[in-house]
Amino acid sequence: MQTWFRIGALAGVLGAGSALAQGDRTAELTVIHGISDLPAPVDVFVDGAFQFSFEFTDIVGGIELPGGTYELEVRLLGDPVLSATATLEAGGNFTAIAHETFIEGPASGIALALFENDASTVRGPLGRLTARHTADAPEVDITLSIGDTTCVWREGLSNPQGGSPTQAGPISAVSLPFDVTFFPAGGADGVFAVPGVQPTPAVSTIAYAVGSLPRGTFTVLLQTIETGEDGVAVFGDLNGDGVVDIADLDVLISLFGTSDRTGDLDGDGIVTIFDAIILIELIVGRG
Repeated sequence: MQTWFRIGALAGVLGAGSALAQGDRTAELTVIHGISDLPAPVDVFVDGAFQFSFEFTDIVGGIELPGGTYELEVRLLGDPVLSATATLEAGGNFTAIAHETFIEGPASGIALALFENDASTVRGPLGRLTARHTADAPEVDITLSIGDTTCVWREGLSNPQGGSPTQAGPISAVSLPFDVTFFPAGGADGVFAVPGVQPTPAVSTIAYAVGSLPRGTFTVLLQTIETGEDGVAVFGDLNGDGVVDIADLDVLISLFGTSDRTGDLDGDGIVTIFDAIILIELIVGRG
């Protein structure tokens, strides 16, 4: 995999009078190549103008564009193979990924998907995790593991031909090494594991399942986006006494299974074991 950055790469396409040239607020776009076994690199065009060539697992990030609507096209050996109309709002963060899709049988489909990424500030000293199913593979479940503790993160992620790829998260997580494992939906044996994914404070980490499971090219790519922190003074102080300690854990346990925002430290809408892991790390770290 190769990762590189193209800041303001499309200024020549947009012209000297564009919002980009005038220094207005822009959208940021990352482009990912997730299609395996192609005979040559693919070429990326925006509004009919060539931008760059790249290969399977390459990530091109940091493309700044004025907010607006663009025609994206992917060509292989000179022939258009994928195209999409992308509306990018100024100030937003987006990812376009050329990827494979799942079809019953030996063949796979291809598609060009656009995601809007959550680049908002992260609560407290946490990072953000997201996983997206953009591979030629049937429905998958995803687990997160720390040591001997494993929790199901999301069940039944799908990526059907003609449909939209689905994602797990985003959730906020402490800076600990998680093992992220993909399983066939309802199965017990993982098909791919990404060990030691450690969320970085004030950074959003996005995992993309790409390639083809039947053809043996299935892999996972990681994209990172800096977000900043929200400045919470005492993050994890659930009882309002100004400190984070075992008393806060008692409060969190009483909120298990609810949507109470007091205990929803990871921001996924429900109080679970993931929130307890965050709080325990905060208690140990400050003890």
